[in-house]
Amino acid sequence: MFSVVGSFVGIRLVLKIMVVSLFIGAVMAVVKMIIRNNFTRRFRQLSNYVIRCMQEKRITVYYDRNCEGEDGIIPFTVAISLAVLICVY
Repeated sequence: MFSVVGSFVGIRLVLKIMVVSLFIGAVMAVVKMIIRNNFTRRFRQLSNYVIRCMQEKRITVYYDRNCEGEDGIIPFTVAISLAVLICVY
């Protein structure tokens, strides 16, 4: 989606859109964790993943949608779209 947006707005603005969309996505993720009351569980899972990768000295699969469902997924396309609206208008 960034490449499509970048083809219309140029490299400088698409870089700004990327940064803004990361912040919007982070806010969306935190809000979702607070609403679902799984903030501590998600951060515990992240810390366990980082420790496991350091111990095994390789990157493993962090999130398996088949096992865990849609609980840890945010619609990042929404964050990108909102960033485009904020940065362009």
